[in-house]
Amino acid sequence: MTEFKDIFAKDAHAQLLQEMRSGAYANCSQLPRESELAKTMGISRTQLRDILAVLECEGFITRRHGVGTLINRHVLDLRVRVDMEQEFMDMIYAGGFTPSVAFVTSEESPATAEEARHLRLAEGTRLLRLNKLCTADKNPAIYCEDMFDASLLMSPADDRNLRAPVFQLLQEKCRLNCYMDIAQLLPIVADDKIAEIFKIAPGTPLMYIEEVDYDVDGNPILFSRQYFVSDYFKYNILRKRL
Repeated sequence: MTEFKDIFAKDAHAQLLQEMRSGAYANCSQLPRESELAKTMGISRTQLRDILAVLECEGFITRRHGVGTLINRHVLDLRVRVDMEQEFMDMIYAGGFTPSVAFVTSEESPATAEEARHLRLAEGTRLLRLNKLCTADKNPAIYCEDMFDASLLMSPADDRNLRAPVFQLLQEKCRLNCYMDIAQLLPIVADDKIAEIFKIAPGTPLMYIEEVDYDVDGNPILFSRQYFVSDYFKYNILRKRL
């Protein structure tokens, strides 16, 4: 039941975002009253308030007592935001390109000291490594190396699982949900391996993110290395003063 509610909330959240961007409220400066909006969306006011709270946290709206719910168009117009969790395919599409997956490979190998530290495992623990290259208009754009404890797999992953977002694979094959992540953004240049994957010259600047995803109990379950060709994205970070 909880999983169904989560899916419903995400759908309603996405629906309201779409309505603000290009739908019924595309030319509005603020949303209708909560009672009217809840009725239009076919949800309760309690469900609506939960969704509005998330949208306000994300910066898309501002709720002001006595004024109403203001739509922040300068935030809605941002195509790619690093401060929000976004699937690679969605990120590429939001950047104005056609996304696709060029290849996915998987293998098991022992964890290095660094990888074991991030995942709180013993060095040498067998990790399942997923390497994926995503393209923008058929040009290499994002390369990601995801890894997690191979013993967490309850059944073998097939090609469909491997090509789907890694979070979906963890849900379906490990019964695990990523609750939050901590990411570190670092400027790097392409080494020979990454340059060959992206078909760029070694030494080309890239944006690089190291990310650790945690379950609701604070246990690390996924470590990722993500490489981005900056030609395809303009990255934005929203910061609010509390």
